[in-house]
Amino acid sequence: MNSVEPAFNEHMFKEKLFNIGIEEIDQKDYLKVMKSVPSDYKYKLSEFILNRTKEGKRLKTIESYIIDLKQLIKYLELKEKEIDQLEDGDIERYKNYLLKHGLKAKSINRKLASINQFLKYIGSQVKFKKIKEQRNNFLNDVLTKEEIEKLLKSCKDNIRNKTIMFTLYKTGLRVSELLKLTIGDANKKAIDIEGKGGKYRKIPIPKSVKESWNEYLKVRIRDDSNKLFIGTQGPLKRSSINSIIKKHAGIAKVKKEKAHPHNFRHAFCKALVENGVPIETIADLAGHSSLETTRIYTTKTEKELRDILDDM
Repeated sequence: MNSVEPAFNEHMFKEKLFNIGIEEIDQKDYLKVMKSVPSDYKYKLSEFILNRTKEGKRLKTIESYIIDLKQLIKYLELKEKEIDQLEDGDIERYKNYLLKHGLKAKSINRKLASINQFLKYIGSQVKFKKIKEQRNNFLNDVLTKEEIEKLLKSCKDNIRNKTIMFTLYKTGLRVSELLKLTIGDANKKAIDIEGKGGKYRKIPIPKSVKESWNEYLKVRIRDDSNKLFIGTQGPLKRSSINSIIKKHAGIAKVKKEKAHPHNFRHAFCKALVENGVPIETIADLAGHSSLETTRIYTTKTEKELRDILDDM
């Protein structure tokens, strides 16, 4: 950076994390994020991380910020510039650079949002506009009910994996929310779950899901953790859930592009629309901050549109 920055001090960083409520056991994940930050930016980005954490941002969100900022820093190095030297035109050129490298408008806009967060934090006056996104008039690659049934059948005697996918489909939980479930939730009729931005919402638990959880608890690996879903190494992580779903997609012969946790959430929302549940209720259940996010589920899939056109 142009101005002389204090050196990054790992001990001080950990102490500051502790002071804003991050326990020692979780601090290693923040240090892992810091490890890949270029040395010239370590102090400034560590302070940015602390600021965003204090504002209630989740680690996954902060990781995305840092990935996007590192990519910008690498680009600026080619131009022999630093972030604090940015001008409006630099961001426009960076947008074009990303477009030329095949990134879609949605991905670029997400990166620009990360950059904007950091520029605001350092008091930069640089201004730029997001790329106008062309909205699809149909949904793509949503798991069908038949495909979900295939995935569940592919689990055979693996009760844990079947319960994970069944829970995602029947509750519409985000994977981060699924991983917060505890043994104590297994007999509740509804649970209060902390979602994006630290917002809580109440999720009704269908009888079939409670039955599935209780069947799984009979074979759950013994572990000191109270987390519901456990592996041989302790509580499952996001990467474990992704691997489980990809594995069963291969067995069930379901397209692997469709096989990710969030697609069960899409299927959940679409199923509610098809059963006549009001869009406002779906938004509440899914934890959407905007009805526009939920409204996409009222549109047809590409295949459904083709079938309608073929029948005309």
